[in-house]
Amino acid sequence: MVPFPCVCIIFMVFLTTEYAASKCEPQIKEESHERTVCCDHYTGSGLQCNLVTKEINITDAHVRFVDTDETTVTSPKDINSPRSVPKKWTNNVLLQKFEFSLGATYDVTGVIPKFGEYNDTNESLSHFVIDFAYGIIAGKMKAIFVREDEPDRSLFQKEDCNSSCHERSPCPVNSMYRCESGNVPVGWLGLKHNDQIIVSVVLKNGGYLIYENRNDRKKFSIEKKWPANYVSLIGIETTETYKFHWDTVLPYYDCSKWSCPSVPVYVPDVSKTSKIRIHWNIWSDDLSDIDYYDIEVFEMHHVGNSTDNNEIVEIMEPRVHIPRLKTLESTFNVTVPGMYAVHFTAFDRAGNYKSARGLFLYDNNEEIELGRGSIEVIQSKNYSEKGWITYPSSLIHVTWKDMFVKTDHLKHSWLAKVKQFDYIESSYDDNSGKRTIDMVPNVKGIVKFDIAHDVYGPSNKSSSSFTLVSDVYAEMAVQNVAWDDGDKVIVTIKAYDLLENYRDKIITVYKDATPPIITNLWLTKGDRINIAVHSVEEFNDMVIEWDAFDYHSGISHLNWRLYDNFTGSDIIHGEIDLPGQGKTESLKECEEKYVDYKRGPACYCTHYTGCYHKHFHIKPHVAVGNETGNGIVHNRSMGVHESDYFIDVNVTNMATLTTMKTIKITIDITPPEPGHVHDGIYGFPEIDYQQDLQLEAYWEGFFDHESGVAFYQYEFATTCLTQDDFENKNMASWFQIS
Repeated sequence: MVPFPCVCIIFMVFLTTEYAASKCEPQIKEESHERTVCCDHYTGSGLQCNLVTKEINITDAHVRFVDTDETTVTSPKDINSPRSVPKKWTNNVLLQKFEFSLGATYDVTGVIPKFGEYNDTNESLSHFVIDFAYGIIAGKMKAIFVREDEPDRSLFQKEDCNSSCHERSPCPVNSMYRCESGNVPVGWLGLKHNDQIIVSVVLKNGGYLIYENRNDRKKFSIEKKWPANYVSLIGIETTETYKFHWDTVLPYYDCSKWSCPSVPVYVPDVSKTSKIRIHWNIWSDDLSDIDYYDIEVFEMHHVGNSTDNNEIVEIMEPRVHIPRLKTLESTFNVTVPGMYAVHFTAFDRAGNYKSARGLFLYDNNEEIELGRGSIEVIQSKNYSEKGWITYPSSLIHVTWKDMFVKTDHLKHSWLAKVKQFDYIESSYDDNSGKRTIDMVPNVKGIVKFDIAHDVYGPSNKSSSSFTLVSDVYAEMAVQNVAWDDGDKVIVTIKAYDLLENYRDKIITVYKDATPPIITNLWLTKGDRINIAVHSVEEFNDMVIEWDAFDYHSGISHLNWRLYDNFTGSDIIHGEIDLPGQGKTESLKECEEKYVDYKRGPACYCTHYTGCYHKHFHIKPHVAVGNETGNGIVHNRSMGVHESDYFIDVNVTNMATLTTMKTIKITIDITPPEPGHVHDGIYGFPEIDYQQDLQLEAYWEGFFDHESGVAFYQYEFATTCLTQDDFENKNMASWFQIS
């Protein structure tokens, strides 16, 4: 007798000719099994092969949401790849309905055999399995709506995919089994953040077999047929889930309303190269997480036609677009110098996005041009190609109005205010660094000035390091210079553009706050100096001498004039302009130049204007014709006896400071009145003899009404002396008696 469990096995062995070819056949000896082998896709325990091992194949699936604008949200991404589908995130809360469609098959390669009737005479034509069916026997689909703090809701009114297929009537092998939901409304749910809809399907395969129990020969002998037994095939459940999750909250960078602890995207403020590298920290999204980053680079141009409303905005066609970045940095190239805006956008998995903006200036031109202005030191006096400070204060005011210009930056308004962009919040805009959305303070493209000075005297005396000029618009700075008369200071101005390119210019000024000095102004006559009386009426016979010098800046020029003031107004009798007796570069050169000058060379040198001869010796001549300013006026060349005249000497140094000195002279063409000489001691009667070897004498008279007595000459002799004995005496031998 053959036991029941092998009945299924015998059936399975002979299921198809393919299986027989695979050696899937029982080993039978005298109607009993020694061994059984299960065919493909089935297994079991003992002698039964009633467990299905091949699951259902889901061939396609599609969940499709749609709103009133026919915008769709679908999953899976590929309708023909329906397994292990990731969650679908969406931010569309206006979706009104969805539909679910899924196709599946249960595929086997064999063909169910046709079982023959039992025949005692030929058992090979009979089989104890009289009926066998297998395939998909059940399919359930569900759509569950999940909302926080609310019970889950089922959205499908019909969950059975196909009620005509069941265990006793499986869907045919290799046939298409479908689950179709039809349109399911969801607009009434009022979809919002963190809602979920989970669509799932459960498919099961299986079937049955009916076999003749040929062990029951007693019943067979009565009914003349074998009793039939029913066996269920144990199938496999195949499940798949499609999740939809709503996220309506934007991704974010950790910024407050007004500022961020660090910038949302790091964009260099300036670049001299066209290759730009940017980077950023990780952005956040509390529900669906960050999916990717997107970069757009816009060139900017200016709008507005005045200084007050001039702004720059994006040219809306991006120069560079780098989509769907997963890294935290990116590099791109720009080709044209200019201002650029980087729009950096973070996307979450639901399609929400948040943008930040970074600005940069690309300019490979390092040149700063010179404008039409110049550097000046206020209150300095320019003379003979030098600037001079002539006041004692240590403060100097330096200006450089319109001296420097960065042409492209000015022309294209690259430093102007950046216009607000609609979808970029102010806290996510470029608010830090030296190129922000605000206008960069500048003067014709120059954003910064530095100033320094160096003082030179006999040596390099002092210097100041470069300091920032606090007000770029002023184009002016005050320097506190520790210097002395005769020193020079070199002031350096550095003008910077936004890229730290700079151009410098210098100005040199000199200091002399003290006027020149005039000494020893007098009339001379031969070797006689410091006389105040002119002994003849002709002015051109007089000689005027003086010393004029300035050790700090040197002498530029001089002027002397002769005049009277009898009527209360100055009447000019003569005037001469004189050079400063400089134009030598060394003391030796000066001494050689003036070696034959009256009274010899009297030279000195300044630090920066050369060397000068300080002694002036003037014997004026009578000017010819109407010539003025070059001598004695020809019709006023005679003085009047017993009259006073004045000589002014006006000296101007190289710093244009002046000194004037005046002396009064008297015309006296008559000698002093005669007097008497007495021997003896003054105050005692005259005696004709003296007994002491020390001889004494005194005199009276000898006065001059016009000019007074300048000095007396006397000599002792054993004979009477004449006037000739007192002439041609050296002044060194004269004695002035008071």
